[in-house]
Amino acid sequence: MGDEESPVKGDTLSQELITSSTPVKEETAVEDSCHDGGESRTSLTPSRELPAEARIPALLNRTIPGCCTAENRGSLNWGPDGCLAYGSGSLVVVVEAVTAQHLQVLNHHRHHVTRTAWSMADDRRLCLASADAGGHIILWNVIKGEVQRRFQDGNLPIADLKWLDGRIEKTSHLLLAIHPPNHLILWNTVSGSKVWKKSYNESIYGLEIDPFNCMRLMFLSQNCVLFIDDFHPDKLPKSEGKKFFIVGGKSGSPARASYTEVTGAAEDRTTKGTKLSKIMRQMVLGETRQTQLSLDSVTECVSASFHKGVKDLILLAFPKEVMLVDLRLSQALGTINLERVHSSLAAIRTCAERDLIYVLHESGSISVWRKKSSLSVLATPSMSRSQSMVGLGMARTPLSATMAEDGFELAGSDVLLEIAYESKVQSDHVRMGKNCKILGMAVHPVLENQISFLTSDGRVYILGYQDRRVDRDQQQFLAVQRPDRGTEEEVSSPKLMIKSILGSSSSSLSVARMCPALTLKNCLVYSPLLAAGSTTGNLLIFNMATGSLEREIAVHTGEVRELEWTSNNPAQTCISCSHHTMTGSNLVRNELIHTDIFTGRTRTLRADRGEESKITMIRVSHAKLYFVLAFTTGPFELWDSRKLCLLRTMPKKFPLVTALVWSPNHRSKKRSQHDQPDQQLKEDSRHDATENTSGGAHAHSTTDHSLPLKEHFLFTDTDSQLYHFSVEGHSIRDGSRIPAETGIGTINAIACKAELIVRGDSDGNINIWNIKARQSKNIHTGRGNIKELRFSPGRGNLKVLVLYNDGVAIWDVKELELINELRSQRDLPEVIGLDWVASDKVLLLCRDGSLRVMGLALAGASSSSLMYPRDQPLSCPSILPLKTLSKLTFNSTFPLVQTDLPEDSQWTSDQPEYNILSSYHQLHHSSSLSFVERNLEFAHLFGFQFEKKFWKLIYFNETRQKLCESYDILCDRESYISREEEKSKLHLNRATDKSFRGAVTSRLLCLGLLEPAVKLLLETDPSEITFLSDQLLACLVSTTSNAADGNHLSTTKMVATKLIAEGRLWEGVQLLCLVDKVWDACTYLRASKHWEESLWLAKCRLAEQEYRDITKKYSDNLSSQGRIQEAALLHASTGNWSACLEVLHLGQYRSLAARLLHHISASIEPVLSEAIWLEAARLLFEVEHKTGADFFCDKIGDKGEELKQEFYHVK
Repeated sequence: MGDEESPVKGDTLSQELITSSTPVKEETAVEDSCHDGGESRTSLTPSRELPAEARIPALLNRTIPGCCTAENRGSLNWGPDGCLAYGSGSLVVVVEAVTAQHLQVLNHHRHHVTRTAWSMADDRRLCLASADAGGHIILWNVIKGEVQRRFQDGNLPIADLKWLDGRIEKTSHLLLAIHPPNHLILWNTVSGSKVWKKSYNESIYGLEIDPFNCMRLMFLSQNCVLFIDDFHPDKLPKSEGKKFFIVGGKSGSPARASYTEVTGAAEDRTTKGTKLSKIMRQMVLGETRQTQLSLDSVTECVSASFHKGVKDLILLAFPKEVMLVDLRLSQALGTINLERVHSSLAAIRTCAERDLIYVLHESGSISVWRKKSSLSVLATPSMSRSQSMVGLGMARTPLSATMAEDGFELAGSDVLLEIAYESKVQSDHVRMGKNCKILGMAVHPVLENQISFLTSDGRVYILGYQDRRVDRDQQQFLAVQRPDRGTEEEVSSPKLMIKSILGSSSSSLSVARMCPALTLKNCLVYSPLLAAGSTTGNLLIFNMATGSLEREIAVHTGEVRELEWTSNNPAQTCISCSHHTMTGSNLVRNELIHTDIFTGRTRTLRADRGEESKITMIRVSHAKLYFVLAFTTGPFELWDSRKLCLLRTMPKKFPLVTALVWSPNHRSKKRSQHDQPDQQLKEDSRHDATENTSGGAHAHSTTDHSLPLKEHFLFTDTDSQLYHFSVEGHSIRDGSRIPAETGIGTINAIACKAELIVRGDSDGNINIWNIKARQSKNIHTGRGNIKELRFSPGRGNLKVLVLYNDGVAIWDVKELELINELRSQRDLPEVIGLDWVASDKVLLLCRDGSLRVMGLALAGASSSSLMYPRDQPLSCPSILPLKTLSKLTFNSTFPLVQTDLPEDSQWTSDQPEYNILSSYHQLHHSSSLSFVERNLEFAHLFGFQFEKKFWKLIYFNETRQKLCESYDILCDRESYISREEEKSKLHLNRATDKSFRGAVTSRLLCLGLLEPAVKLLLETDPSEITFLSDQLLACLVSTTSNAADGNHLSTTKMVATKLIAEGRLWEGVQLLCLVDKVWDACTYLRASKHWEESLWLAKCRLAEQEYRDITKKYSDNLSSQGRIQEAALLHASTGNWSACLEVLHLGQYRSLAARLLHHISASIEPVLSEAIWLEAARLLFEVEHKTGADFFCDKIGDKGEELKQEFYHVK
């Protein structure tokens, strides 16, 4: 950087600008004294104090997201705290769904975001991770908007992210990530290091964790799904997994076209095919002919996911069909056909608590599918059994069967049973733009009746599904429905309605302008509004204090090129331009429109003009009385901004304008009374506000505007010469012309303030001309073309914001020093526009359509989410500190230790933490719910998934209600056996393969369903190697079941023992079940590490006490593996409260153990009770809940007094 000083020519221009440099109509900018900022800055003291009535909103660092990109597909994720997260370009947007407002926008990614993931563990609140297309994974502090941890392995886009959900203790900080093409990495987010890395032979595109088995993973690959059964956080999986192939059909129907019989004409056609397709056709149909399938007939699987509510069931989603595939048989048990009335499938989600499937369609509508109560008949004359049986590869055509009343006798008929889903309701289609696409879908993980989806224009739609009638007093709190207690009446016509839409710009932004700065003149009516033009011609108005989009007005039919405000007090009207190119010509048809943002009224100017050169700039004077239009190849025009009429068009030979600026110094012939007292100033402001609320083109005029003002503007031509003109009334007077200086290139930008004129050229030089001192200084930035220069508002504030082709910089032209700079692509996306939001806040408009407000340090575009001014108060309790959240837990669930938390807190009533505490305190203080209902509601509202499941299990067992299928082994015996029999009916005549038929036979014998087992054995084909053994087993089963004496028992048991000893476990278990030695069978299964099968058999066949003993052993095994939650739930399902409390105490669930101990009436060992009360008291002392701590200390006598003394002494 070099500084050059030279005398300035043009004394006439200098004298005239100096004369008007002390304006009579002085409006002192006061942003520095009014706006709170997160960065230190030089305070500019205003010449007058603000009126007491003025309420100036705080302007903080923030980011307003724009549209989404194709790489953001699949990034929408809904966390247990009730917050949504999604990718918008390189930004991560966090939305509080209840109030439909941005909680935070995170902006430290340098590539487009591909995935976001919320931690589902109860001990990690608002824990968010995100991944981008550059291979980076970032762990966020959502409240502060800061990066906690960053890690990377390679530079390819991350395909998927999943947190471990805490079912294994001390693993909730571990994060699974798929790094293309085929790497699975387990990351430790605390240390930022890899736990292990596994590479597979197949490319991996998606990841799912089994909700019923935390050791099983499913990967979606090309034409197949891959299952991993040996996953464990502590050790690298050894196996390559079990692979199942997926083959799709024409028009997106995987089970219709690909597996139909091939006609002779089809055989004669020679089309391209894949080796995989030919192999799979042979496997499915048993064909030996070399029939080829067209590549077009293979439809890509949209997604593969576990059903959250049904064990061992996965959903394969195709564009026009959803297949429900059973993992035991690897066959489809049912399909959902979308061909007739629905558009193609875009995404699909299942529910755990209610047997619903949500399907998002490409049209923007959502259909809700519910399982029918009974099984349906599948096979029909138009669809053979071979077609309906297609699922994952390895299926064959089953043998014929007959249908009996009980569903088990299926010999002699082509009848098949299937799981059937029916469409209950479909939402209305969403009107989307021509190029707008669906990018993702999410379901609230706790409520499961709220659905959201994301579109490429950046809009988030939130819908609510209602299928139960809820009392008014239980309907909603903070827009969150209370938990389903199983007593609500179902409605005949469910509803699915849009609850809220979080809007964004419908297209990318092309230009943005901040409203005139805050001054003493407009402080009573000031609102920090930003006007932005979009590429589709819309005008958008943002409130920069709240970050919300307040208005969107369709103004132009093309991209908005230029935009300026034309009013001050308040900012109400804008003028903008667009143009349409003409084919085969350099001329365009310009659109110039004046808009009132309050009423939406528009007025087209210059409508009578035909083809002409395009408008390159609009510049409005500081008093908002005039504006200038400049053209590419023609002279500029001067307009009256009040009357919206043309004052003058300059001659054709007039120089072309390359940069133009209005001087902020203006004066009237008769001085205004700027020295009047403050009271008169307030009255003038009120008068201005009253005038402006009436609307109209002249609403911005003030009493001073009736006086003729003399304003000045400066511009440069293509030869870098500087011209000065003055405008007064309807006359324009030519001033001086200053020749170009040596070493200065073409001037592209110019700014003027006080006695300084700053110019920027195409070579990156900044020329500073001091009018009073008549000196010129040059700064050589070396950054290339300077596109725009803008002075910061505020008297004496001589900072200049500079826009280059490759970034931005802030210069102090008084001290000739660089304050800070940013470079595009390295620090942020390309910047296409800029402005000052306040004297210490800059606005950057980026190529991705985002708006970023940053401080002078240019260090970040986000602040603490608790500091942002908001239209609605926050309601998410997870923003509270952990200590406060722990105190709120006891306050909400334990009436005996309730205190007035809002009054005891350090927050004031205008802070979001205080409002949240007050809301929840009021809800639970006046609650008439029972103890269990209180805890269930607390877990429901706060998103504690384990506690929700735990207390719902207790509540439903106490009220003798039926739990849903997702509780599986935790359900009552009657419901569980009924569901197992239903599965057996589905499996029965689908078991065509030898191994599958043996597994089904074994399950039937263990369940005691002997007759269907015998018939299945008798159906064995004589050509199979197992034909003789199956026939003999059928005879044995029939003989044993009809035996009157017990002589066969010892022999059968001895044979079973020998079989087990020889490694034929299930054959021996079958024999033991035949003679009712189920306990022995469970013992052998448990000894062979078949723990789940042992528990299943005990649940179906053993007496209550024996089953309870089995669960005790199984829970001990779970505890040894760190699966504390599963062990506690299993004990709670059998009512073994002592063991349940012991497990919770072992897992350090101090709060939950204390609440459970308070609830149960069973006798518990004093030592265990004392330990639980002691831990609860310690917890409450740690979080400074004195009332609760004293309560629990009083329950344990002397040890409690010692604990009190210990903590009070330390304090």
